[in-house]
Amino acid sequence: MTNPNRNAVDDFLFSTGIPGVFKKGDEFGKRVSGRVVNAEVKQATDIDGKPKFFDSGEPRMELVIDLQTDERDPAIEGDDGVRRIYASGGKYVAAEGTGVAMRDAIAKAMKDAGLTSLNETVKLTVAYSGLGVQDRAGYSQPRLYVAKAEKVSGGTVDVDDLLG
Repeated sequence: MTNPNRNAVDDFLFSTGIPGVFKKGDEFGKRVSGRVVNAEVKQATDIDGKPKFFDSGEPRMELVIDLQTDERDPAIEGDDGVRRIYASGGKYVAAEGTGVAMRDAIAKAMKDAGLTSLNETVKLTVAYSGLGVQDRAGYSQPRLYVAKAEKVSGGTVDVDDLLG
């Protein structure tokens, strides 16, 4: 008898997690490009893994997207090139560089490409492009992004035009 959860069991047992792309200390221009392999809305968590909430008590949600990229890190055993980005929203004014909240950058890219569903037929490129005005004491400046989306069969994304 075969176990229908075999892949989930193996993934849980052997996985070291999907590497995230954007980290504190990155420089403007850092980017990731790849085909969407998974996208889901989850409750955001803090650095300790505790769920985040707005001041109103509502859960703070974010879009978690896994991209199949050409990147490979020799320090990660069995690296398959899948990379994860976390897209949150927000309305920010740029203090340095350009861009908007990642969720808004991706939504604009999808709309500009005439796409209505973030799924496996989409190639997405996201670049870190700026910092917003810090609007709350004790919080880091919000990061700003630009993005481009296209159907996978549509060729490659020209990443050189992302940052102007």
